[in-house]
Amino acid sequence: MTLQELDLVADIDLGAEISAAIETKDSEKLNAIFEPMAMSDGLRELLELTVDDRSLVLTLLSAELAAALIEEAPHEMGADLMEDLEPTRAFALLEEMDSDVQANLIGDMDDEEAEAILSQMDASDAADMRRLSEYESDTAGGLMMSELFTFKNTQTVGAVLKE
Repeated sequence: MTLQELDLVADIDLGAEISAAIETKDSEKLNAIFEPMAMSDGLRELLELTVDDRSLVLTLLSAELAAALIEEAPHEMGADLMEDLEPTRAFALLEEMDSDVQANLIGDMDDEEAEAILSQMDASDAADMRRLSEYESDTAGGLMMSELFTFKNTQTVGAVLKE
């Protein structure tokens, strides 16, 4: 078999494994399939599914892994993926993300879906998110984060990045 044929067989097997896990709603199996993948590969596999199956996978995966897959997508696509989820699940995934990514996703979502998610945040966080989401993602305001970043002046860059 050629390398391309082996890749095709691997994709078919992977697709079948994902479909079987979706059919049985096997969260553990889905996490085991997606976790070792590069996020770009996982996103590709996710996008090959129907909208309903995508939502189910993002609901069954760990919040951390599902959030990482959404972060891998372009903002508009990530917003679409978030809009297809129940607001409580979308909020749980949003909590796993940095505030600049959160703001970009909220800013790209339809107002109604965005408000359904924001209504689950405490008032102060929701106000910050509304403020940050007003900026275009490619401007200085759109790159702002509301989390405080601190380090000691004795730490090396490598040590800071590991944290």
